[in-house]
Amino acid sequence: MTASLNAMKDDLPDELSSTVDELTATLEAVADPATTPQDRQGVIESARQLTIALSTIADDSTPGELRNQLIRLVEQTSATLQMGNDPQMPPEKRSSVILVVKRMTSALKRICDPATPPKQGNQQIATFANVNFALREAPGKSKVTEHAVYVSTGLATAAGSKTPPKQSKQLTVTAHRHSQALRKFSDPKTSAAGKAQAEQDMADEGARMSEEQENTASAQDEQDASLTEEATLCANAVFDSVPDHRLADGLESLVPDSWDTEGVKDFWKAEQAKKQDEFLDVIAQLRNDERVHAPVEIAPLITELAGLLPRDRLFATVGSTSASQCEQTASDLDQDYDVEVGNWLAAAGTE
Repeated sequence: MTASLNAMKDDLPDELSSTVDELTATLEAVADPATTPQDRQGVIESARQLTIALSTIADDSTPGELRNQLIRLVEQTSATLQMGNDPQMPPEKRSSVILVVKRMTSALKRICDPATPPKQGNQQIATFANVNFALREAPGKSKVTEHAVYVSTGLATAAGSKTPPKQSKQLTVTAHRHSQALRKFSDPKTSAAGKAQAEQDMADEGARMSEEQENTASAQDEQDASLTEEATLCANAVFDSVPDHRLADGLESLVPDSWDTEGVKDFWKAEQAKKQDEFLDVIAQLRNDERVHAPVEIAPLITELAGLLPRDRLFATVGSTSASQCEQTASDLDQDYDVEVGNWLAAAGTE
């Protein structure tokens, strides 16, 4: 990855040379074994997606205005991504920043596509700028990070290949408005009254975002999947989005006692367990940086995850596709195994 970035430098404007060096340094930093697998993967994916913007900048056919917008976007986003290595910030806050950047940069393919309506592309680029500003001006502030996750998730869904055009347009507008409120809230120049209004606007846009994510899920053409396939997608989305200390507390009774000796640093991902239809293989990194895995029964795992991420935040936090998989997993467990899964099921009207 670093080699491909360096190879692009000759085709890019000189002003991006230091940014490419910054991205390369960030990639080298996360190669440290102490970095959690999830953070490392997030940085690598973000850098790979930023190369889409770099390639568009290097393309002579790219309109000048778009090229300039993308240059600023790459510079700002690289600086934000570098915060994921800031030792002054708590590890879970750094992980949240990496998650936000990973989800935002997933929209770059759509932004750089000439077929994307200019207004929609401009709103998505402006959303990038607002979120980058907020994260840099209020590093580690919980409310800012929380709403940055909502905005980045909305942006990612808007740009997703499964999202119909109507829903994509709506989500783009809402994510942009949400990011404007977030920027105002995090701006040190905003008055106390202005911050209070911005906080209310963020709450309103967050609720609207959740509703639109649900509408998008209803409009998407989802294929039938097995319980283990649904549960795998759901668990991975929640692992990605919920702080690890909350996961460690919530899943303590489900994982091997041997993990408690060191403690879990990172619940990395879940995979379908071989020859065990009602289990997922959960992969984690312990605090001594040892990577471990163990089979965990799907029913109690999903039940605990539903307790950690209530439905009123589910869609806005993990996005329409993953949230619908979580709901479907809850529904299947209820219908086929007589297992009640918290408010994911009840709120869906399938109790």
